[in-house]
Amino acid sequence: MNKRVTVTVNGRPVTLFLGLAVRHAIGPDAVRDVQLGLAEVRDGYGNMVGLDGALYDGEVLVVHPVQPPSASAEQIDRRRRWAEERLLDDESLRSELTDDEAQVLLDWGLSRAKAQVDATQTIADDEEARTSLREALRPLSIIMRNINHFVGGRDRDTPTTSRDVEDLFAEVGPQSLPPAVRNACRVLAGEQTSLDNVALLRRLIAIADQLLQSAQQAKRTEGEHHAPQT
Repeated sequence: MNKRVTVTVNGRPVTLFLGLAVRHAIGPDAVRDVQLGLAEVRDGYGNMVGLDGALYDGEVLVVHPVQPPSASAEQIDRRRRWAEERLLDDESLRSELTDDEAQVLLDWGLSRAKAQVDATQTIADDEEARTSLREALRPLSIIMRNINHFVGGRDRDTPTTSRDVEDLFAEVGPQSLPPAVRNACRVLAGEQTSLDNVALLRRLIAIADQLLQSAQQAKRTEGEHHAPQT
C-alpha cells in the first residue's frame, strides 16, 4: 500500500503518493527559491530536508524565511532630504568660500550624505535611522567646516606644514592617522602654494574620502570581531 506525503507549498497543502521524489513534489518554483537561498525545505519537526530526490515519508514544508524589515522608498527619500537640509542649512560649512568653491565642497558633502542615507535601507524605524545618520554626518560636517576655514583663510604664498593639513582631519580620525593619509597630507603641504583654491579643495576632499573610508572599514572589522559566533 502506498504511503502519502503532504507537501505544503506557499501555505497550501498538496497530498502526493510517496513514490514521487520530493524535488518533483514541491514544484519547480519552490526548488528555484531554495536553490537561490530564498526558501528552505523542512519536515514537520523543523529538520532540513534535501532536494536530491530522496523519498521522504511525512510532511514537507517549503519555508520562506521572513525578510528583515527594511525602509520604504518614501522613507529613504525623506531621510535624504533631511540629511541634505542639515548640510545646506549650515553656513559654517562654506561661509569663507566663493560660490564656485562652495559648490565643490557641497557636492562632495551631499554625495557622502546620500551614501550614508542609502546605508539605512535595512533600518525600518525612522528615529533609529536618524540617530544613525546624525552619528555619520557629524565627522563629515567637521571636515567640511575645517576645509572651509583652511581654504577660505589661507595665504597662498605662506608655506603650509604637514601638521597644518593633518589638523583638518585629526578631530574625526583615529588618535594616529593612517600612514597613507599622513603621507597624502605631507605631499599636499609641499604643493599647496602651486594650487588654486578649487584644486586645493579637490585634493583635501580626496584625503577626506581616504580617511572616512578607512574609518568605515575599521568599524566594519570591529563589528565582525564582536559579532556572536554561530
